[in-house]
Amino acid sequence: MAMAVFLPVRQTLKVKRQIAEARAEEKRKLCSLLDPLAQELVAITGRDQLDPGAAKRGFKQMVAHIVAPRMGPDVRLSFFKYELAPRRLIFDEVCHGRNGDPDASVSYRRTNRPGKTVLEKMINANGSPLFVKNVRAPSPEENVEAAAGWATQTQYESFIAAGIRRVENKLHGMITLDTPNQETLQKEDAEILALVAHLVAAGFQAAEKKPSPPGGAGSAIPS
Repeated sequence: MAMAVFLPVRQTLKVKRQIAEARAEEKRKLCSLLDPLAQELVAITGRDQLDPGAAKRGFKQMVAHIVAPRMGPDVRLSFFKYELAPRRLIFDEVCHGRNGDPDASVSYRRTNRPGKTVLEKMINANGSPLFVKNVRAPSPEENVEAAAGWATQTQYESFIAAGIRRVENKLHGMITLDTPNQETLQKEDAEILALVAHLVAAGFQAAEKKPSPPGGAGSAIPS
């Protein structure tokens, strides 16, 4: 009888230990992501940028090389920029991970269902990051259309997107993660990517500070 009681207790303790270890690993991953990005953000903020474009490009490259491998061995991270005429998100120079750059022709626009799904989610200023575990058949709780053609137009199965938003929630672009393995990315990774996107937005704005004139304060230049 005593043994029968002991076994469920031991199993419960094992499950609790596994949960605690998983949470600890998630915290370690988050710290390993944020620490170098925060340090670089401090560095960008503390110096005048003579070449804002180069500063932003360097920050994007740093983000891609730090984040992608920590999310999984088969994960690709890509940057997209938002254009108004026509409204679309197009590849923005920087990518790291599996298979290198996405097809340069890839864009997210309202003329196709996969593009419309992503674009409208990113335009929504109150939108949370987009996580689709299986682009062939999104689950109902993901609140995403099973976009016809999405899976056949890509080389991945799981997808995450987070908007890069500037002052007053203006959309600048987005960061995406994708992988052919449905078990690699989890919902928590979408929240982490959203946090990274906020740091990127802050880095972009810091990079756009004009050199301060003697005795004056710096000001932002338009992107």
